[in-house]
Amino acid sequence: MNDPRTRDPDGKPPSTGARPAAGEASPGQVLLPAGYNSPESLIAILDALPESAFLMTPEGILLAFNQTLAERLGRPYATLLGANIYDLLDPTTRDTRRQAFAQVLATGRPYRFEDERGGRIIAHSLNPVLDDQGGVVQVAVFGADITERRRAERQLEESESRFRTLFEESQQATLLIEDGRFSAANRAALRMLRLESPERLLGRSPDELSPPQQPDGRSSAEKAAELIRLAHAQGTCAFEWQHLRADGVAFPALVVVTVIRHQGKDLLHNVWQDLTEQKQALERIDYLVYHDALTGLPNRVLGQDQLRHALAIASRHHAVLAVLHLDLEKFKYVNDTHGHPVGDRLLKAVARRLARELRAADRLCRLSSDEFMLILTDLPATEPLTPITLTCEHLQALLAEPFDLGSVQLFTTCAIGVAVYPQDGRDGETLMRNADTALHAAKQVGGNGYCLFEPHMNQAVTRYVRIRDALHTALERHQLVLHYQPQIDLRSGRMVGVEALIRCWHQGSDLLLPDAFIGAAEESGLILPIGRWVIEEACRQAAAWHAAGWRDLTVAVNLSAVQFRHPRIMADVLAALAASGLAPEYLELELTESLLLQNEAIVQQTVMAWKAKGIKLAIDDFGTGYSSLAYLKHFKVDKLKIDRSFILDIRQDEEARAIVQAMIQIARSLNLRTIAEGVEEAAMAEQLQVMGCDEAQGYLYAKPLRAEELFRWLQGRHLDPPERTGGARRGDWVDHEG
Repeated sequence: MNDPRTRDPDGKPPSTGARPAAGEASPGQVLLPAGYNSPESLIAILDALPESAFLMTPEGILLAFNQTLAERLGRPYATLLGANIYDLLDPTTRDTRRQAFAQVLATGRPYRFEDERGGRIIAHSLNPVLDDQGGVVQVAVFGADITERRRAERQLEESESRFRTLFEESQQATLLIEDGRFSAANRAALRMLRLESPERLLGRSPDELSPPQQPDGRSSAEKAAELIRLAHAQGTCAFEWQHLRADGVAFPALVVVTVIRHQGKDLLHNVWQDLTEQKQALERIDYLVYHDALTGLPNRVLGQDQLRHALAIASRHHAVLAVLHLDLEKFKYVNDTHGHPVGDRLLKAVARRLARELRAADRLCRLSSDEFMLILTDLPATEPLTPITLTCEHLQALLAEPFDLGSVQLFTTCAIGVAVYPQDGRDGETLMRNADTALHAAKQVGGNGYCLFEPHMNQAVTRYVRIRDALHTALERHQLVLHYQPQIDLRSGRMVGVEALIRCWHQGSDLLLPDAFIGAAEESGLILPIGRWVIEEACRQAAAWHAAGWRDLTVAVNLSAVQFRHPRIMADVLAALAASGLAPEYLELELTESLLLQNEAIVQQTVMAWKAKGIKLAIDDFGTGYSSLAYLKHFKVDKLKIDRSFILDIRQDEEARAIVQAMIQIARSLNLRTIAEGVEEAAMAEQLQVMGCDEAQGYLYAKPLRAEELFRWLQGRHLDPPERTGGARRGDWVDHEG
């Protein structure tokens, strides 16, 4: 029985038209296989299709259709059979469908289009059925829902777009190698290679972008083949490679190669990182580790290494070499006077001038700020001292010539210390230490001198180092202490002040006096923290005595020239006064004549500033070597301290007595007080009183005492504070253990 869905308009089964010969069917023509030309067979074929399908006449009459079409249209089979397709179409799409059918009828060729309905995308295929003359007698129409396929395609396109964007916009140079040649490269890779377009890269092999040899000496082609085999074996590998830019300049890069599988082929995914800047930075760091940044000379580290190397050669050949330490004298004053930029220019000029005089085998390095080391090699074994001394004299003459630094012309001198291998040491450390010892001796001798090391020099250096280290320890462990020597008014016998004198505990029991360590303190710079502590401690103790009723007592503190010249001295003194609460007029600073006679602007400014604050000033060791007295009036000092060398002989030596009398008369004419130090006998004190001296201090009254001992001394003399306020106790005016 025939299926009711297959009828022609006359009620007959539809004709499919004449079949063309085998192999002559046109594309898109619907043909039924042999054995399937019955209506039932046609319906079976159409129902087997997963999408809607129907057969129509050129006028649009449905001749056959499948169940999927009926379900999609939502119409009973009976109403669809023989219906006109145009009546079933949505009015909004009817015209476009009619145009599509008309095109198939006119051309006899298939026509395909897509449309979207209810969020679904339907692909339509209109296929003509031709007669023997090639005319269209029927049209087979198939409709497929391709929504999911289109969504997948869009997702794939978006994924590919993202990949392309990621590939192109990545700042990492990325390239693909296929069959041994570059098949893709992003913009970062082109920039790295200095290429303007990918066409200049694609199709080329990695060998063409590499120098013939890599830095390790291996052939680039041979090494590249080995690394590619390794990548295939491991899946990935990373290595450093020397590439060539478009201009032929080689550069290092870190290359990470990963094998990826694509469409059945193995591709090499390459990521490059340009290491040029990183290598330059490492080279710069390495350079700075071993070279002085200012002068470009080898620094101490490289200099010591060069010395070890030179010593190894000298040892093998039984040769002689010399180590010279050069120090620019008073370089600090260049920085203080002209500023550090000028000082830096001077150091660079000195380095250039010294380097020009080097022999090929000699080595020069900068050890510290203004200190250089020169290694002289290949010296004659029989008479090495002659060329050494000639070199020292030549270098000193060389540096004595003026330096034209643009804004200023400077002159400088240098001291040189020399140690000779092998007699002065067989290792670099010993030779450098002994050369430094000789340099220290050269500085002690005087300006622009040089010294060759001698064994006895180490004794003085050892003593200096021992004292310096002891002072460091004393500062850290609070082993410094002040002793106070009373200063007595010769007319009233009353104690009017004390001089603060520093002592240093050494090794737990020995008490070092200033003469034993002040020189080392000044040379090492430790005089600055030591002097600061002395001022602070003296002011604090004096304030404690004032609080206990001794309100007229003055404390005298001696300042060294090194301490006085430090920029912080003014601030240190004012800070000590502020912290202790001591009034400025009860602090007396003792300065040396030599310091005031220098008449420098900084001396004048500092002294006048102290006077303006009310601080008293005394001249220590007055009369020991200077005849100009103009500074007494200029600086308006308060007191002259007559040196003990004049006081000791005033009773027996008429000349000494006359000198002291002259000093007292000068002071009196300038309204200055006088104090004699080193007074040891009562007759001596009486003589000074008769001569008009105001004050005295010395063993006649008391040796320098700690604050606690000074209290007991006063008790023994039955001296009470001139102003008692409620019965001061011992702890009220004597600070505990200084």
